Amino acid sequence: MNKVGKYGVRLLAIVVVLLLCGQLIMISGSRSNRLNHFAAGVQKSNTPTLLISGWGGGTPTYHRLITTYYQQKIAQKVMTIWVLPNGKCLVHGHLDANRPNQLIQLLYVWNYTPTYNPQTKQLTAVLTMLHDRYHVDKLNVIAHSYGGSEWANAVFCSPRLQKEIKYQKVVLLGVPVDESFGTKTRFGLHLLHKSTDHNFKQLLRGASLMQANHNQPEIFNLLGSKEGKNDQTDGSVPHVQSQMMRLVVKKMGSTYHERTYANTTHFQLHQKKAILKEVAADIWDN
Repeated sequence: MNKVGKYGVRLLAIVVVLLLCGQLIMISGSRSNRLNHFAAGVQKSNTPTLLISGWGGGTPTYHRLITTYYQQKIAQKVMTIWVLPNGKCLVHGHLDANRPNQLIQLLYVWNYTPTYNPQTKQLTAVLTMLHDRYHVDKLNVIAHSYGGSEWANAVFCSPRLQKEIKYQKVVLLGVPVDESFGTKTRFGLHLLHKSTDHNFKQLLRGASLMQANHNQPEIFNLLGSKEGKNDQTDGSVPHVQSQMMRLVVKKMGSTYHERTYANTTHFQLHQKKAILKEVAADIWDN
């Protein structure tokens, strides 16, 4: 092998090592913490909250949320779950029925796939594990981007998950539920019959099943507007793709809230202090 070839191999090896190190940091997990006292006005709840990141997301997605809620004595992170592509779950920490406002950080070991369908299957395995191993029968969810798409598709399409776990409050941060439409399309009821997104059609069918199973979580759908209130995208997800959740919730018969934040990018939806404060109020009424 000539010198150019050797240098090329070495460079490639260095790049691979750096990428692996970067991924290890992404899935390292935020520090767990315990609260003995809570701030005034924070409602204590025995229902744990699962944090689900989106495509390519990991520890940084909710690190600020976890740290902020701990410092402000709102919630405590008690468990990290790593899920492998084959659905196997690795768990650090544990749930305690006597500790209120517990946070569970879910980390996909690899979530760089072309679609979110593989992560939907992995999330199904995580939710099943939480019920079977830790006896979780009530759950709140905070989900960013494809993490919310995965939650909706996992739960709405699974009679078992609907019957075993009662989903109480679900906060969606820039979550696309129908990718048929782009920024030039404004939401309207007529879009129900124009959708070409197979996953969205599954959600509509699953919404009726959710209603029949009396599993009707309160949905908070938060959207970002990259360049002001009237911008129709957060820079990654067009509003209409998230607003199609209105049709799903209507069929499910749940309580629905939708808020749009001006000058807020897709990334900032899980980083801005004002949004984190409102999300805490949504979950724990503080």
